[in-house]
Amino acid sequence: SLHDALPISKARFGSCIADYMTKTEEIREKEGKRTGELGDIHNNSRSTQQQALDKKGRTCGDFQVYNAGLHPPACAVEFPPLCEWPARSSCIDEIADWSTTHKAKYDPMKASCHEAWLEHEKASKNAAKNQHDFEFSLCRWGVELNDACEYFEDFCWDKALANRVEVHTRLYSISEPALWA
Repeated sequence: SLHDALPISKARFGSCIADYMTKTEEIREKEGKRTGELGDIHNNSRSTQQQALDKKGRTCGDFQVYNAGLHPPACAVEFPPLCEWPARSSCIDEIADWSTTHKAKYDPMKASCHEAWLEHEKASKNAAKNQHDFEFSLCRWGVELNDACEYFEDFCWDKALANRVEVHTRLYSISEPALWA
């Protein structure tokens, strides 16, 4: 009956709002939670990347300082002339001792620097991937909320408005003549 149509028309608006709130809460629970988790993963991977960069800076910096300070024995710079066999032999021994001493430190420092560089590169790639995943999830969350809003506006709310207009038109077309009578 027309008498029941007005409350039903009003209830449609409440139903639209309740459906919208339920839908956005579902999206927040699903996408919001996942996006939050990916945000934490992203932040942790950026922290790991920064730690790897710091380690690379320290390790490779120490190696560079050591490497820059290396100088061969003075006799190697001005190697003794051809016929000075005892001086040449002594210089070769001095170069061999110098080389053995420094090679034992140089190779591990170089390897540590290279390893730190690789760790930083890996951490950077991982952080970039995690950032992409986080941003994609954030975007998806926004799209789903936007879709829910558009459905609410373009479908549910518009139908409720159209129904309200129809009910009010019928109500006024009956009520106004009745009032005159």
